[in-house]
Amino acid sequence: MDSTIKIKFTIASAEGVELLQNLTAQRFLELHQSQIQPSHITDFVTEKYSGEFIITELNDFTNQFLVVYVDDEPAGYALLKEKGEVPQQLTDKKIGYLRNFEILGRYDQTNAGQLLLDKCLSVFKSFDAIVAVTKTQNSSMQSLLRNRGFEKHSDSSFFINSNEIPAEMLVLNLR
Repeated sequence: MDSTIKIKFTIASAEGVELLQNLTAQRFLELHQSQIQPSHITDFVTEKYSGEFIITELNDFTNQFLVVYVDDEPAGYALLKEKGEVPQQLTDKKIGYLRNFEILGRYDQTNAGQLLLDKCLSVFKSFDAIVAVTKTQNSSMQSLLRNRGFEKHSDSSFFINSNEIPAEMLVLNLR
């Protein structure tokens, strides 16, 4: 039986904030609990993805949070931004930023990731390029992005309680 997949924009309501915090915590635990204590991950998500942070992001009219649902269950999310680090070769271009593009592992075998990416690309259709930063452990999302033409620009990383999490900056030139 095929799943019903829907994508919705999320607003800065208590329900929207809680949804994004829960999805973020679930995904970080999936990706990192084998190498980082779950309590450190929970603390990181609580600090970096606080309700105040999410509300600020959602109230910036240049940002959008999209949530993908599979059979009415939240399955993943993406943060689309118009502000961020500009790679040197793109300084004269209009750039969109795809941040926190994540699908929960149990939905990897659905079209949720593909449909969410399609929606993100349609939002950025008037841009010259899209920059995405992905965790290197997130091979399913990296594969999805690379299959759509994103190319590695540089290595990156971030830290969860002194544990370095490797990442890559990927770029898709649209024009």
